[in-house]
Amino acid sequence: MARRQPEFGTDGTRSPAPIAVRLVWLGTALCVLGVPLVVGVALAVVLSAPSLATGVDSALAAVEGPLGAPDGVEWLLHVGVLGVLVGAWLAGAGLVSAELLP
Repeated sequence: MARRQPEFGTDGTRSPAPIAVRLVWLGTALCVLGVPLVVGVALAVVLSAPSLATGVDSALAAVEGPLGAPDGVEWLLHVGVLGVLVGAWLAGAGLVSAELLP
């Protein structure tokens, strides 16, 4: 059975392991909360367009374009994708730091 590492090392210094665990949890939470938002908003953009090709082009343009003023569901789609990407980076940073730091 896995045991948690102590927060303090044998020499009294503080271990970075709790920070790595928190980074992984925060990144995972951002991804878990962001993916349904992105999928739902992307489906709303695609299904509200007159044709499927126009809807897909509109969704791709919303994600690829710059983040402008907050107006419409395209902005929400862009922010959701950024949230998922930040979550993936935080989870990855937590996993790497947990492996590399003692």
